[in-house]
Amino acid sequence: MSPTFNRLAALGAVIVLAAAVTLAFWQVAHRAGVARAESGLDQRLQLYARAVESEIERFRALAPVLSRDARIVAALTEGGEAELAAANGYLEAVAGETGADALFIMDPTGLTIASSNHADPLSFVGHNYRFRPYFLDALATGQGRYYAVGVTTGRPGYFLSSVI
Repeated sequence: MSPTFNRLAALGAVIVLAAAVTLAFWQVAHRAGVARAESGLDQRLQLYARAVESEIERFRALAPVLSRDARIVAALTEGGEAELAAANGYLEAVAGETGADALFIMDPTGLTIASSNHADPLSFVGHNYRFRPYFLDALATGQGRYYAVGVTTGRPGYFLSSVI
């Protein structure tokens, strides 16, 4: 074989070896980059999950407070016009102070008797939600939680319920 052919063959082998080494380094760097990105995303996801859980627990604490209020108890036990108006006003004030989208009280049949949105066109008052899992779970276990699209509003939300 000619010396030129041998030099070209050697140069070709060096180029192939260089390409193989470059590919190997790229794969290692790519895997390391993906691992770093996954780790960062996992940390962010955990942070977001804790924030959501914190918000849920903050609102879960409202039920025991609401259940001790005389206006809520009177709305459920007496159900007169004055009692329901007082409960509506109280729920509206509490929702405004806490940032809750809506607070509402249902009777044991699932009928909404008072709501923080009582004055809105899409008020929950008068609607029966006995078929909703959060209501059924609260009846069965004392508490319920359910993520769904609202039947009345059409907006997605996380519904929390507690027996009063």
